[in-house]
Amino acid sequence: MLGNHTDYNEGVVLAAAIDRGVTVKGSSRRDGLISLGSKIGRRVEVPVAHLRPQNNERWSNYPLGVVSELIAQGIAITGFSANVDGNVPAGRGLSSSAAFEVATALFLLKLFQAELPALEIAKLCQRAEHRFVHVQSGLLDQVTSIFGRADHAVLFDARTEDVRQIAFPAGLALVISDSGKRELAAGKYNERQAETGAAAQKLGMAALRDISSAELAARHDLDPLLRKRALHVVGEIERVTRGGFAGLGRRCWFRRLDERIA
Repeated sequence: MLGNHTDYNEGVVLAAAIDRGVTVKGSSRRDGLISLGSKIGRRVEVPVAHLRPQNNERWSNYPLGVVSELIAQGIAITGFSANVDGNVPAGRGLSSSAAFEVATALFLLKLFQAELPALEIAKLCQRAEHRFVHVQSGLLDQVTSIFGRADHAVLFDARTEDVRQIAFPAGLALVISDSGKRELAAGKYNERQAETGAAAQKLGMAALRDISSAELAARHDLDPLLRKRALHVVGEIERVTRGGFAGLGRRCWFRRLDERIA
């Protein structure tokens, strides 16, 4: 992936789906109860009428947040039983949480015979993460989970919300290395977002998307920490531009963002 921490700074990101996934299976029920099972924790049962973040089995906050957001969209969820399984390694920077959210949303839309535009599903899953997991994530992971396709990269502009699918050049391979476990909910993600936002405000910009690395180099009114954060984001945005538009971008096409998924 090119574009680390750029999405919530209104930047651009180049990402790709991999050959791993999350599956949610189950059935509806009429007693107003949600029953969730997973290999990573104990079964969780919560009444639809009393949705709230769970303090113990925190893995369940991802699907419960999605349920809450779907209900807010006017989709009638009467209750359901579901089990989650998959082979995306958790806590390894491979967007397992977004995959879980998106899989839950698609499962429930099909189960309760509803549909939403693809990009709205991504935004709904992002809001679920904000409100139930309390991670103020950008939209990159959810967009990639929905729009990712085999042999294509996903070029996402977080400001305009354009999504492009870019065919990989022949012979290109992606290599993924394990750099250690991380957990956004327990880490410094929200702190990084606050710092980059403060840097943009200090620079008089709407977002770090609006300044180049050359312009940033001439600004000496940032404290060292905010300068470090800004340099990273601005440099990442420029890397995406070179990689996505100059390199792969000659063979790309736009995906309709009003496509509806049920």
